[in-house]
Amino acid sequence: MRPLRKQSWLLPGDVDISALISVLEQSFSLKIGPIRRTKRVWQDSFDWRLYRAGLLLIREKDRWRLLDFQGRERAILSADRGDPVFAHEFPASSLRDRLSRHLGIRALIPLVREEVASRTIDLRNRDRKIVAQLVLESGGVAGRPQTRLLVREVRGYGRPFRQVEKILERAGAGRQQDWADLLARLLESSGRRPLDYSSGFRVDLTPETPAIEAVVRIYSSLLVTMRRNEQGVIDDIDSEFLHDLRVAVRRTRSGLSLIKGVLDPAVVDRYKRKFALIGRATGPVRDLDVYLLSESACRSLVPARLQVGMDHFFRDLARRREEEQHRLVRFLRGTEYRRILDGWQQVLEEEPVPAGPRAGAPIGELAGEIIARRLNRVLRDGGRITDASPDEKLHRLRIQGKKLRYCLEFFRTLYDEELMGELIGQLKKLQNNLGDFNDLSVQQQVLAADLDRLHPRSRKSLETGAALGGLMTALARQHERVRSRFGRTFARFSGPDNQELFRRLFGGEEAAGRKSKKKGQART
Repeated sequence: MRPLRKQSWLLPGDVDISALISVLEQSFSLKIGPIRRTKRVWQDSFDWRLYRAGLLLIREKDRWRLLDFQGRERAILSADRGDPVFAHEFPASSLRDRLSRHLGIRALIPLVREEVASRTIDLRNRDRKIVAQLVLESGGVAGRPQTRLLVREVRGYGRPFRQVEKILERAGAGRQQDWADLLARLLESSGRRPLDYSSGFRVDLTPETPAIEAVVRIYSSLLVTMRRNEQGVIDDIDSEFLHDLRVAVRRTRSGLSLIKGVLDPAVVDRYKRKFALIGRATGPVRDLDVYLLSESACRSLVPARLQVGMDHFFRDLARRREEEQHRLVRFLRGTEYRRILDGWQQVLEEEPVPAGPRAGAPIGELAGEIIARRLNRVLRDGGRITDASPDEKLHRLRIQGKKLRYCLEFFRTLYDEELMGELIGQLKKLQNNLGDFNDLSVQQQVLAADLDRLHPRSRKSLETGAALGGLMTALARQHERVRSRFGRTFARFSGPDNQELFRRLFGGEEAAGRKSKKKGQART
């Protein structure tokens, strides 16, 4: 059975609704329902996770609707349950399941708030039967009102549906392509647009781009990311704002260390120190966030009889995190942080930019040298690690892998992007193993320090100490398992398949810094 048609229309701002209704009355008998007023809030995460999945979340009072871009409802929930921000705060439902799948740990934020007035209009024939249905809706945002009309087909009455379409076309109405188009229109006056932020990194470069121009583009993009995330960190919306800000800082520091001879060395040295200061100031809150986000996993490692001690531990972490957040906000609002970013922006906008001896070299030439050097370092150092190697060697390899990852991201548009994506994906697997190993090492060190700070005579300290001891034992076992997987993980990264991938990207036909002549071809 053919699905019934629905079509949304955007009416021109100067349309006379009374005149339009009069035209409809020439062909149909109209029954106009009462006006219904509501506040509609369009929501998504800051980085558009729902939109990227082809979904839109709309809230009207205590009713949430998850729609696809065609306006079809994928999940719906009506519940008088506070003001949920994170997916896990919604009542158990298919909506919560869908939101959890796409949002992860990101918070929902309001994108657009509309005051909407709507009414239903039934179109009837001479026999008083409903042959089509309209929903007339007035909404929009301040200064940009919108009038929209949804036309619904009634089964068995296809001709009236087409009649209404012709009437609307003559009135100058435009077809609303989809609900994503409607959201884009609503956002026009807000300073935002769909997909205007991503935590991923991409700067379009060509091999012939002068190196000084390339690094200015790279650092300017990272500076924008820092500034875009500042307010989210200050408002403490979710932990990913701080994470993205710190990653942008780390990428900048890595670029200053790895891309040598392009900027003036004095400028490089000065801002390496300044961005290291930002890294230190933002570190304590991030470290505590990582612990608090892993609460469920940590609790699952400790038996039920020790959970009281875990309660004490995580309450203490939350208190310490609140104190560190206050210090971080003072830093971000302070003059020192502002001087660093404003000064860095002035450097990047100077005419000419303070340059080093290789400023005029083609970036493709430098990129090939930098990537080859970092890749060879990872392969060499990783190949020397054995089961008997000290943990410190794995920690150093993790840092080398991170530097290689940043290089690949900086310069990925100079190469075949499909193959670069594959290489970055392979490197991520190695980084995940090394990152898990490092996290487990740090966690054990932090727990040991926390144990040393406990006052042994109090009941709370005894309960906390017992829980931390149990957790440390479980983490030590995980630490050994992750370490035991390193050999296999590195062997896959350095194995024949990836060696061929390295050759195709950075040697022979895929020479460093040259785009493939067969852009996007599949790997053979």
